[in-house]
Amino acid sequence: MKKRLSFNLITKILKNLRKLNLIFYIKILKPLLNYFLVNLDDEPFINQLKAKAFVILNILGFIMNLLYILIAVFSKLSLNYIIHTVIFIVIITNLILVRKGKYVKASNLSILSLIILFVLSINLFPSSNSFDHFADEFYFLLAFLVLSLLFTTDKMILINASIIFFGTLSFYIFRTDHSSGFSLDAIINYEFVVIIITGILLLISRIIRKTMIFADEKANQYFHEKDNAVHAFMTVAATSDAMLKMSKKVSQLTDRLNDSSSIQAGSVKEMYSNISSLSDSIGNNAEYSELALN
Repeated sequence: MKKRLSFNLITKILKNLRKLNLIFYIKILKPLLNYFLVNLDDEPFINQLKAKAFVILNILGFIMNLLYILIAVFSKLSLNYIIHTVIFIVIITNLILVRKGKYVKASNLSILSLIILFVLSINLFPSSNSFDHFADEFYFLLAFLVLSLLFTTDKMILINASIIFFGTLSFYIFRTDHSSGFSLDAIINYEFVVIIITGILLLISRIIRKTMIFADEKANQYFHEKDNAVHAFMTVAATSDAMLKMSKKVSQLTDRLNDSSSIQAGSVKEMYSNISSLSDSIGNNAEYSELALN
């Protein structure tokens, strides 16, 4: 009985969450998307999809950053307000660029700015020299590097990876208290992870790009065949229309010939009637002549 009640409670909570999610999308997210994604008609379809995901991530990032600051203010949590202020500026700049139709610039600027911001924060404003701080900050950088696959070019992936590589290495060399749990093996392993992830991202990016090129070629081929088919149907339709017009003309000519034949037949009948009358008149005259002679 208790399990059934728990299941019903969980089901009810999930339904309420779905309703809240739907309300959030309709009332907040959808109007914002319509506002920011107005100048992307000239962009390829894949970029339009990326721009939509990019705007959603920026909106959610703005909300999460705001909530984090509010929680820090009311709970007296230690917080570097400079970093979070810069994050706000980056997000607002991204949305403005997307609004102007400059999605590619916005995406490149976004990931690059966040990576540079985190690298500077761990080097200039280290809150701790512990291994936990290393894990929290540096693996955020890996997450941003992975996001580069979705929103940036191969060149920007390499630039972002280079900044992470040298930024984290400089942190170990210049800022780390080597007695706090860091080791050379740990930093070397981390740098190898950065290199491996970068290679995988470049490979996936190339596969995606080739797939998109293949899809575009197939789409162009399809549209070309479709145009040819439409042209053929239009030609057949035009020929059928011409044949229909010719049929109408032939029908009209036939009707005229029928009318002419009817008129000629009437004339022949009239002529025959006149000839018959003339013949009767001649016959009558002949009879009168015979009577007169007798």
